[in-house]
Amino acid sequence: MKVRLHNALGEINDILKFANNEREKTDIIELFLSLKKNAKGTLESSRIKKIKAVDVKIYEIIKGSLRVFYTSYGGDVYIVHICRKQKNKTELKDIKLAEKRAKEIHSI
Repeated sequence: MKVRLHNALGEINDILKFANNEREKTDIIELFLSLKKNAKGTLESSRIKKIKAVDVKIYEIIKGSLRVFYTSYGGDVYIVHICRKQKNKTELKDIKLAEKRAKEIHSI
């Protein structure tokens, strides 16, 4: 299994530039490594939840102030969106963007 990034996200270095500090960089790297080991992941100090009311399976990982959205397809895990937690509830714009990108991957 590979962990891949949606084309709009660029490469891992682009994602690491998103981080505000070293702690966020470490969190991002830990999340990627955990996803590589197991898509369902037993991610310590993180929460994983399935996003409901979307047409494709999308999962959200919450770790600290980061939210990472991913889907799986063809045995691989695709990171489709990453954002910073602004509110207690996931914002609809982030869900819609993750859904759009996941649909693109599932239509390959």
